[in-house]
Amino acid sequence: MSESEFTKEEWVENGLEIWARGKGIIAKCPVPDKGGVMECVANARLIINAPKLLRACKQLLEYMPAYYPASRPVISNAKAVIAAAEKG
Repeated sequence: MSESEFTKEEWVENGLEIWARGKGIIAKCPVPDKGGVMECVANARLIINAPKLLRACKQLLEYMPAYYPASRPVISNAKAVIAAAEKG
């Protein structure tokens, strides 16, 4: 999935549901049978911020190689994460 394919509207948390403004629910985080509600809330927050994290990784790749040549492992990891996120 490229950045142009995911829901562009702002993603917001509504309890354990993830909403895109004007689009409705785009994801739900189920509550485990044996507790763990706070973990589910943390998962929801991570999902909400996924588009911002993807953009931030791409922006870092634009600048890191030029200014931090010793950062090759970090650059490789960022490229792998971006590729996994955009895999269609």
